[in-house]
Amino acid sequence: MNMQMNIQEKVFLPSFKKVSKIQDAANLFAQQYGSVHAYIRGNVLDANNILHHLTDWYTIAAMNANLNLIGVVDMSRNEETFYWVCPTDDGEILLTTLQTEAIPQKA
Repeated sequence: MNMQMNIQEKVFLPSFKKVSKIQDAANLFAQQYGSVHAYIRGNVLDANNILHHLTDWYTIAAMNANLNLIGVVDMSRNEETFYWVCPTDDGEILLTTLQTEAIPQKA
């Protein structure tokens, strides 16, 4: 009998100001574990340079390193659209192998 277990690997990182650094971390994680789902919480800047504090985890749905923007989706609202924001170094990134329905909790 071949039973495959889904083992969740995850790592919490301080957020980076540069999207390229988030991409690099996600790529290294995916190389090691085969897949990656990325989430962010903490401070981000919107298009008007207004600071927002994300108290919950938001899914990182897209990344644009050239414009230094990430597209985020609020997991608690089950929305399919995302919002472009600029990361700051006052936040936290979660990289995990399994997409989670529930908001991930810090270890």
